[in-house]
Amino acid sequence: MDEKSLDKLLVSGINKGEIALELNDAIVDSLLEHPVGQVSDAATARVTARLQIRRQDAAIARSKQTIPDRQSLPFGRFLEAVREKAGMTKSQIARRLKKDEEYVSRVERGDLSPVSIPAPDFVDIMGLFDVGIRSASQMIVASTRITESKHTYRAAARSHGGLRHDTRTDDVERALDAFARKMQKKVATSASVPPEVDACLKRVRDELEKRGRKDLLV
Repeated sequence: MDEKSLDKLLVSGINKGEIALELNDAIVDSLLEHPVGQVSDAATARVTARLQIRRQDAAIARSKQTIPDRQSLPFGRFLEAVREKAGMTKSQIARRLKKDEEYVSRVERGDLSPVSIPAPDFVDIMGLFDVGIRSASQMIVASTRITESKHTYRAAARSHGGLRHDTRTDDVERALDAFARKMQKKVATSASVPPEVDACLKRVRDELEKRGRKDLLV
């Protein structure tokens, strides 16, 4: 690729908001390695996709630093908070994970418990959000305990004519999560880790070691 073609590609991507402005020399040099006249639409699409991924990863990294007390958040609500602060949609996260949007919604809401997510899929999420095993384990425990609390509150609500779980909006579910978290903070933290969480963490560690992701085994 010659410099004129490269400039045209980058200007087009930047104008459309598909390419971040902070391009480094390594990226530019990589693009310039392509011979003149061999810039196909497919190659352009691949370059744009890679740059868009870099932009998304940077946004996720920045947004993680703004989440207070994240270890006490349920796993799904942490992912939701990071995604929203990063300005990403559920559809974008779904594409990165090679899942559908409904899957992302279920994980975020807690309808799909972290302990029930297959280890390969869980590690994919950890990799995308750059979450180490220590932080993940704390959020899994929080998810499990808060889910148990929510079941209790839902049962009480149904007995008094409250809305069924399947008729509640996302806002109501978020409020219920927040209330359950607040109540959990009043409970002694010395309770042992549930056995299903231990089993989940073992599977996740094994998958991380299998992939050589030592950076996430912390």
